[in-house]
Amino acid sequence: MEEVKALLEKCGIILVFSDLNRPGCYISEIRTMFVSSDLNDFEKIKVILHEAGHGFLHDDLVGIYKMNEFHSKMEYQADCFMITELVKIYISLTDIDIHQFNYMQFIEQNDLDLAYEDLIKQIAFDYAYQESFG
Repeated sequence: MEEVKALLEKCGIILVFSDLNRPGCYISEIRTMFVSSDLNDFEKIKVILHEAGHGFLHDDLVGIYKMNEFHSKMEYQADCFMITELVKIYISLTDIDIHQFNYMQFIEQNDLDLAYEDLIKQIAFDYAYQESFG
């Protein structure tokens, strides 16, 4: 959780745990994220990273978020941000050699949709390339 909090602090996003009727939401006008206090710790991390994706990627796009053609794309982008950050955290906490990274095991352990398989492979490849060639 410390890595996640550091990420939010770096970008000036405030985190508030609250009783919500949904997992979380991000309000760009006040750079504040609200996350349900009813979630388990791991689900909180996933929601925080997803909502942080909105903060990092969509702060200046609030006006189009509610339009159907953009809403789905922005949700997908926030999921991609969350998954990318989860991979980074996983690698740093497990201290594994990126060449030993098992993407299917990662998907199962993090309860992610198989639709993200190619994305996770690409993130791991990019990470390995960066590690090898800086």
